[in-house]
Amino acid sequence: MFGIAAELASLLLFMVVVVLVFRIGHITGSFRAWNLVSMGFLLIVIRRAISLLAPFVAVGNFLKEVVEPIVLLAISLLFIAGFYELMKIFQRSNRDN
Repeated sequence: MFGIAAELASLLLFMVVVVLVFRIGHITGSFRAWNLVSMGFLLIVIRRAISLLAPFVAVGNFLKEVVEPIVLLAISLLFIAGFYELMKIFQRSNRDN
């Protein structure tokens, strides 16, 4: 029972992270970079939801064996792209100073 409660709490906390990262993008004006990172965190929420729901649905094995690895790959690609964009922004900022 504690495991499920911890998973749900983690899911909710990651939803807060998604909102905060999305807001950072709007505050800083670097929408593309932060939106990529935000989407990566959103996929983490989806992955955690898959892990939580898989034992209770008929297609649980498909979710765990096919969908979850694809989501993990997408998370990695989004983070690489987002942080690459952020790196370019910071490099431009250093050159301007």
